[in-house]
Amino acid sequence: MPHPPAAHRSQRSLDLEALLRQGSPPDDHGRRSLPSLARALGITRQRLQQIIVDGEMPPGRADRIVEVSGGLITADAIAPFIRAD
Repeated sequence: MPHPPAAHRSQRSLDLEALLRQGSPPDDHGRRSLPSLARALGITRQRLQQIIVDGEMPPGRADRIVEVSGGLITADAIAPFIRAD
């Protein structure tokens, strides 16, 4: 099932996407990209996109994102997007 276009996504989803893009590790061309973040996390691009559309993630995933961002994403910045299990 395709993901909704940005115009139909929640502000929370858009904010999470911007945060993740800013903290993504650089790809082979030095650009920060969501596919490079997905690779660093060991998940598919589709799973990362679903996290973005949902606007939330499990706590363990958030910890790993902080780690792979090399300090560009802080625990405080990602905290609002952690799903309460």
